Amino acid sequence: MVYSCSNFEFFINDYLESVFSQTVQSFDLLIVIDNADEEKVLSALSRYEKASINVHVVNTEGKFSPIQLRKEVILKAYGLQANTLIFSDFDETVAENRVEEIINNITDFDFVFNDFYLTDSMLNRLSQESFFSKRPVPDIVDNFDSVKLCNFVGLGSVALNLSRYRFDELEFPETIVALDWFIVTKVLLDGGIGKKLTTTYANYRQHVDSLVGFDFRLDKNKLKQGIRVKKSHYMAFRDECEIYNELYNELHSLEQYIAEKGEEQYIDNINKQFDASLFCWWENIKLLPEIKRDFKRT
Repeated sequence: MVYSCSNFEFFINDYLESVFSQTVQSFDLLIVIDNADEEKVLSALSRYEKASINVHVVNTEGKFSPIQLRKEVILKAYGLQANTLIFSDFDETVAENRVEEIINNITDFDFVFNDFYLTDSMLNRLSQESFFSKRPVPDIVDNFDSVKLCNFVGLGSVALNLSRYRFDELEFPETIVALDWFIVTKVLLDGGIGKKLTTTYANYRQHVDSLVGFDFRLDKNKLKQGIRVKKSHYMAFRDECEIYNELYNELHSLEQYIAEKGEEQYIDNINKQFDASLFCWWENIKLLPEIKRDFKRT
């Protein structure tokens, strides 16, 4: 998925260099342009005209919502008769063995997901520790309980086994904000299974247009965004699984608590009580039972 952003040409060139340097070359590259300069993309691709990788460029011309775009990508992959769909973000770069490691490991799993390092806009690592080295991420993910309160599988680090699970039949609610979290949860609820790959990685570039970032110290904007993400996620599954209905109700209770106590007090409590450096996406929105449970631990 390619979209307009600052340093666009710099990022797309870095990205393509990492893709065309993969240790295996027997794959197709599907580039979906969404409100970006197609000529710049084609110009960057022209450097690799002699490469053996088949390239498909689709310009959606801004016709789809972000959720619809991801659905289009999945449908395009099925249309190309692909067995595996490897997502990646064009503002990142990936290890040279990423495609090879995914191909070698995905056969018996519905999805696999790789490690990543945080970098600055110039790809200098902000920490020598990878994401997996700092988080207790299970090697095998076979139960939705592990992604019930947070999400450790980003869209840019996941690969889907299109032959094992019918991702083209998934209906994506337009209210969903975190599509990666939705897909992984749905697959697990359906009895699917995922695998963590520690042998390959992406460089998760932090820049001025990064949507999520990796500073999870809570503020008013992050509180509002996080509640929106969790509310839409729990709402999507509340009719399918009672646990998600309970989580939705707990989130409603949290909103009432915040309205009563004030945003500042909740934000201050979270930032003082928890180590934000250990949070995953949206994990900084603590439900009231989590606050009481984790407070007792400390």
